[in-house]
Amino acid sequence: MKDFKIQQTDAAYVAELDALFSKRIEEIKNTKSEWELGKYGICFYVSNDGSDENDGFTPETPLKTLDKIMELQGKNIIRAHDVVLLRRGDEFHTKFTTKQGVSYSAYGEGAKPRVLGSLEADKPEQWIKTEYENLYKLDVEMPFELDVGNIVFNDGEAFGQRIMKSLTEDVSIEAGDNYIVSNGLERWSFPPQKFCDQKDLKHNLQYYHNWEEKALYIYSVNGNPGDLFDSIEICTYGHAVRACSDVVIDNWCIKFTGSHGIGAGSCQNLTVRNCEIGWIGGSVQRIRNEKATRYGNAVEIYGAADGYEVSNCFMYQCFDCGPTVQCGGSSMVPGKRIVEENVAIHDNVLWDADLEVWLSTKVENCDNMYALLKDCRLYNNLVTRSGYGFGGYNHYKHDYCSFYGAGATKATYENCYIENNTFWRIRKHLWKAVPTTVENGKGFHWRNNTVILKHNQSLGFLGSDTKNACGPLTRYDYNDETVAKLMEDGCLGDNRYLYLPDDFNTDPFFEPRLY
Repeated sequence: MKDFKIQQTDAAYVAELDALFSKRIEEIKNTKSEWELGKYGICFYVSNDGSDENDGFTPETPLKTLDKIMELQGKNIIRAHDVVLLRRGDEFHTKFTTKQGVSYSAYGEGAKPRVLGSLEADKPEQWIKTEYENLYKLDVEMPFELDVGNIVFNDGEAFGQRIMKSLTEDVSIEAGDNYIVSNGLERWSFPPQKFCDQKDLKHNLQYYHNWEEKALYIYSVNGNPGDLFDSIEICTYGHAVRACSDVVIDNWCIKFTGSHGIGAGSCQNLTVRNCEIGWIGGSVQRIRNEKATRYGNAVEIYGAADGYEVSNCFMYQCFDCGPTVQCGGSSMVPGKRIVEENVAIHDNVLWDADLEVWLSTKVENCDNMYALLKDCRLYNNLVTRSGYGFGGYNHYKHDYCSFYGAGATKATYENCYIENNTFWRIRKHLWKAVPTTVENGKGFHWRNNTVILKHNQSLGFLGSDTKNACGPLTRYDYNDETVAKLMEDGCLGDNRYLYLPDDFNTDPFFEPRLY
């Protein structure tokens, strides 16, 4: 390993990757529907032009709403082996719950049907001008249960910059990297400062959800937001789609929610494929120890899993991460074993998002009596701009990595692989706390990936005892000596390591949107 050298690449190769990224997005957006009707199963069609008085059995007699679908699921009229098809090009503003054994896809021609977990607020009459200059209030009661994780304008042209007040003192909570925040159109410095309530808002598209008043306020320098934007999506708490066992979700576009795009607890045989999932998260998950934890992943199983596949999906603008399987914290206690197995996350495209497998226990020693990840493969994914986007500019955890593992890797890993992925244009770190050592089956095989970082950019944080994937977290930088050492220790396999050229200094914030 003494002669190991990270190879230099050039801007042309990065441009090739960007072109591949754009090509894959178009392929995913144009994927044909894949669904299979079970024995004795029935197809139910849903269209904006339908009626909930129809039977829903044909494209000519479709139902109209997802609320009606959930009603029929609750009455067991829609049951296992059935298929629910949404018409392409249509839009449904409903937080939706699936049913075990049912498949969900699309019919017709055109764009994927949009399932949106947001509150629409694009009418001028929905915004009330207050006594304070440039300050508007949404004319809807907004309790904590509808916590607003983000506000998206014109389908991503701009986004709200959330201001939160500390739970212990009258100052704003630190936001962003070096206190730099953004509304998607401009950036500014906003370090922790005196903040009492909505009258202290001062920058364009900053917003404050006042839980005590059950009110949402926004600062808009150019007038009533309803006059300025064609669409305003208020991303409120709750998963856009709540999933469960034996479910397939295919060819849906899922956007604009404060929690997860697709979220499930412990389950078996969950498949998400050919979907577009974006503008996810930012709501407060819980308040603990006088701290508010915000969250939001594109697709998540939290708990035990057996059979979980996320493939050929385009995921972007996620507050936390893209696809993940995870469990930890108070859920992991002696005597309660968690097993996650048969996991495949592959052929996806991630923009302003990252991969994650997060599994940890409270016990000190790695012990599969408590936590086991088995037969897990993450492969053929394109991952770029991790740490950017609205999550990066509103995220106070400062992780900003492309692959996130548990902060305390006290679990057992068997037959786990991270391979054939490409990571580039990464804001800060390649990974955090990823159990990469493969001795005694403790970690992931990290192989055949392409990694492109700047000279001495952070590889990320691993346990200081790299041969055993444990110990206090230590930061490792991206250079010849460090990569060679991690390869010798077994943390890194045979991957392609490249440097960005020194003169490659573009700022991804100002790059045109590719989605």
